[in-house]
Amino acid sequence: MRVLLDGAELTVESASLRSALEAAAAAAAANGRVIVEVEADGSPVPADDLASPSSEPMQAGELQMTSADPRSLVAVTLHDAGDAVAQLREGQARAAEAVQSGKIEDALATLAQVLGVWQAAHDAVEKGAALLGIDLDAMRLTLPSGANETVGPRVQSLAAKLGELKRAVTDQDWTALSDTLAYDLDEESVAWAGMLHAMGDQIQGGPARDNPAAGG
Repeated sequence: MRVLLDGAELTVESASLRSALEAAAAAAAANGRVIVEVEADGSPVPADDLASPSSEPMQAGELQMTSADPRSLVAVTLHDAGDAVAQLREGQARAAEAVQSGKIEDALATLAQVLGVWQAAHDAVEKGAALLGIDLDAMRLTLPSGANETVGPRVQSLAAKLGELKRAVTDQDWTALSDTLAYDLDEESVAWAGMLHAMGDQIQGGPARDNPAAGG
């Protein structure tokens, strides 16, 4: 089995997925890069297989892997998440209006989509920070407004408001649910959109400013 990383053939100990991934990861890391795509004979390798790679020989004739600069990868992911969060305001307002009109099933259907976007945004921040070794409690950003903000407290603020959202649904506290959607999460959408784009810009531009000279 041929094993290729960014078009260059690698030498591997065996024809297993585990061996190929280990060799490719080491080669990518040597150049400050990470593996972002794996294909076997032109078809994507399932995520479950990548999470627990087998030591058994593969049936594929060729394994192709693509690497990327981790900062660029994280920055793009954060910007995409920022765009998605900015668009949440409409969905959250629609869900709040549905609650106020007594259309609970419609509200909950929209709410499921809203929570999916928030989860993806949260993952983009947490996983991106883990990949780059960034301490979110120390990372400070300059927002589009010119204000400075530390990332960690903003993450905690969202967690608290999403916790209140879930409590309201569980307790069928529709007034609290409507208020959280219409006001609390609307504010978070604006704040997170700015934070995600600022974080993406800062990461793309170079080392995160964990200890800036100027506070705010």
